[in-house]
Amino acid sequence: MRIHFGQSVAGLYVVDESVEVTTNYTAVPSEFDNSDPTWRGCELWLEENSSRIELYGELGKVNYERLNSYYMVGQDVVLVVDAEDEPIVSELAATSLPTWE
Repeated sequence: MRIHFGQSVAGLYVVDESVEVTTNYTAVPSEFDNSDPTWRGCELWLEENSSRIELYGELGKVNYERLNSYYMVGQDVVLVVDAEDEPIVSELAATSLPTWE
């Protein structure tokens, strides 16, 4: 899968989940508590009109009307992309994927 955000990305953050153990910080908002069995295994979450726009200060409010935050959860990291526009998602052909030997 290819996720393309075009010109609208405000921020890109990669958070090592081991940080949570030492600082009690989690990159995933509390609203996305995955203790509910129907949420387990969810690897991509969207927070629409995210409060994370505050992280960009006054300049963020000038440049962006609103931001959505996309949380992509891996085994050891969380990737957070703050973007104004929705991404274009497309499926990659199997032949374009790398092969690991």
